[in-house]
Amino acid sequence: MKINLKSLKVKIFIFYIASFTMLFGVILSINYFIFEDFAKDSEVKKAQTIAELIASNIAVPLQLGLVEEVKGEVYKQAETNKNILEISILELEGGKKITVSKNNFKKPTDSHFIIKKEIMDSLMIRKTAIMEMVYSDEGYLTTKSFAAKTLFVIFGVAMLIGLFALLKLDDLFGPLKDLTNKLSNFNPEHPSVNLETTSGEDEISVIQNTVSLAIEKLIAHQQKIIHINEDLEDAVRDRTRELNEQIELFRVLAEASPNAIALFDTNIIYANPAFSHITGYNQSELFRKDVKSLFVLDMSSDFCEVLNLNNNSCWIMPCRVDEIEIFKKDGTKCYVSASVSYLHIKERDAAIINLVDLTDIKQKDQMLLLQSRFIAMGEMIGNIAHQWRQPLNIIQSSITKVGVYKEMGLVTNNFLDETVERVKRQVEYLSSTIDDFRHFYKDEPDGTFALSQTVSRAMSLVEAAYTNHFISLEFVDGTKNIWINGSENRLIQAVLNILNNSKDAIIASDVPDKAVIITSNLSSDKESAILEILDTGGGIEQKNLSKIFDPYFTTKHKSQGTGIGLYMTKQIITGSFKARIEAENMEFEYKNKPQRGALFRIEFKLV
Repeated sequence: MKINLKSLKVKIFIFYIASFTMLFGVILSINYFIFEDFAKDSEVKKAQTIAELIASNIAVPLQLGLVEEVKGEVYKQAETNKNILEISILELEGGKKITVSKNNFKKPTDSHFIIKKEIMDSLMIRKTAIMEMVYSDEGYLTTKSFAAKTLFVIFGVAMLIGLFALLKLDDLFGPLKDLTNKLSNFNPEHPSVNLETTSGEDEISVIQNTVSLAIEKLIAHQQKIIHINEDLEDAVRDRTRELNEQIELFRVLAEASPNAIALFDTNIIYANPAFSHITGYNQSELFRKDVKSLFVLDMSSDFCEVLNLNNNSCWIMPCRVDEIEIFKKDGTKCYVSASVSYLHIKERDAAIINLVDLTDIKQKDQMLLLQSRFIAMGEMIGNIAHQWRQPLNIIQSSITKVGVYKEMGLVTNNFLDETVERVKRQVEYLSSTIDDFRHFYKDEPDGTFALSQTVSRAMSLVEAAYTNHFISLEFVDGTKNIWINGSENRLIQAVLNILNNSKDAIIASDVPDKAVIITSNLSSDKESAILEILDTGGGIEQKNLSKIFDPYFTTKHKSQGTGIGLYMTKQIITGSFKARIEAENMEFEYKNKPQRGALFRIEFKLV
């Protein structure tokens, strides 16, 4: 007969045998490793008790020299206890040895152990002899053998009970087997099986009745489910048609959009013609292309995390990057702005990326930057005139003084030395001024500079113009040894635009206390450097405050301003330094008098 190992009754029988075998092994181990030691210790203690009894009984006769009485007592004990094989008594004083041995005792072969006992005199002071008793292991071995036989008998009975139970399982599982055979041919759509219930209260009967009732309910609900399924199929068809229409609408809109649009799930799934145009790849080349490979990315950058659809923190709202470079097919690069929106399509995460080409905007910004530089150059020429006026006056007066002294005959060597030294100092000042203005037009975008030194250089370029208009220029430096990454000259240009704007505002307002106060400090969390420029020019009209950084916005006459100074300042601060600039009106005290003016605040993130 073939045994089905997957049968429940076979599994129950195997579990029964395995459990009982494990229990039998544990009990057998206890018998051989614990009970064995316990039984042997008990036998040894019994032998020691007998030895102590014999020793106490023969102590006095042995001390009195009554050898026959000693032998008689020993014989008596040996006959009483069949496990005593031999007793030897060695007197310590005379060296006499008394030995009593059973006739059938063979010391080398019989299993035994030896108990030694010292025999003391009647006063328990002095040892008189040593007794050695050879004791048989037969009782211990008999007990051990009986325990093992008992265990094997129990195991055999358990095996017979298990086999009998296995045979009875067929009758127990008969109804369940019949139910299984009927259910295997059951078709819910065309129920033809006759499921019967029984009056039994055993578990198998309960299962049979429960399944039969469940099948009846299933059949009762089958027609209802069929109608529901038909309704669902109609709804799915309608929804599929709507989705196809929406997909077609999306495709039409995407292909008509001037913006570059692509759908991706790490790799690009769809790209519109504008996306192909901006990257130089055709749509078939873009399909399944890794979207990250199109961008100039630092793998630890924030935008790289935006493109990672496994980053759940990005799913809260769309993400936008104002400016990032992409690789074109021909190997060139261009700047774009990018926005990413996330969605869930067909059981998978995806996203739509929208790119706007910034090439034209960049060219316009470059033209504005050049225009701003030309304007700054004109202002620098005016500043040079202010810077040179006093040194040139000193040189001219020194030369005139030499001519007058020569006509009067007052020229001495000391006078000539002092005059030459004075003229030399002024020429060196003029030369350093030229170096400062020449340094202003060098552009090192990847440089590093100290913020306080850069502010001081910007102040030196307008110092003469401020002095000429009696405007005080003060600098409170709280950021010594704070370094900024970027182009120093671009920051100087940005600061100069603000300083020139403040100067024009002070001149136009004609306030009595003319001052510009520059302060630099660290933020409270020590992660940013804050540069503030505050003037006493009366502030900015509230209606114009939100527009001062717009291109070509100015409140001056067209002959005095172009409206690109503060615009370029913001572009430099936010673009070149990734910093933040804001302006507001402020009321404050200066020289113990209330003042009102414009405050420009620039915040640099420290790396």
